[in-house]
Parts: sequence; structure tokens; C-alpha cells
Amino acid sequence: MKYNYYITPNDYELALKNGISNSTLTFRVRKYAWDIEKACTKPVKKKKIVSNEIRAILIKNNISLNAYKMRLTIGWSLERALNTTTMTRKETLVLATNKTRKKVI
Repeated sequence: MKYNYYITPNDYELALKNGISNSTLTFRVRKYAWDIEKACTKPVKKKKIVSNEIRAILIKNNISLNAYKMRLTIGWSLERALNTTTMTRKETLVLATNKTRKKVI
């Protein structure tokens, strides 16, 4: 079966009605080889926006936004991710050295 890369003007109109931009539709069909119908109808994922309250807490606790997001990704609770300060480079190196050091009896 030959894949169809041609997107009709009607497909672009359908995508716009569903909140999908022309560039997103083109990218889905030509780059990812999606079916035209799926590319026109599947909604675009929205990024989660971090509230101003959380940003203020992160700034106060000197935690970067990337560190906060990574902590949530690996399963930390919201409270722990917001309140646990990040380690300095020196602290990280000492911890890594102690973990990898072999103990001699």
C-alpha cells in the first residue's frame, strides 16, 4: 500500500476546526506518516503550566524549574519536590565518591 502525503484544503479546514494548526498537520502527515484522518482529528497535547505560586516557592527555595519537573517525573511528592533544596556540586561529588568507594576490611 502506497502512503498518501497529499493534504487537501478540506483536510486543512477540518484540522483548523479541531484546533490543529496547518504546520502541525503537515508535520504529522509528512514527518510522522500519520493517517490523514488521525492527523486532522487527534487533539494536540497541552503543556502543563506551572502556576505563579509554585514559581515563587521555587525561587524562594533556590530550586530550578527543570529540577522541579524532573523530581515530579521520577515520582517525588509535590511537597518534597518544592521543599528539598538542591545539592551543590561539591556535595554531589562527595556523595558519589562515597557511594562508589570500595570498603576495605
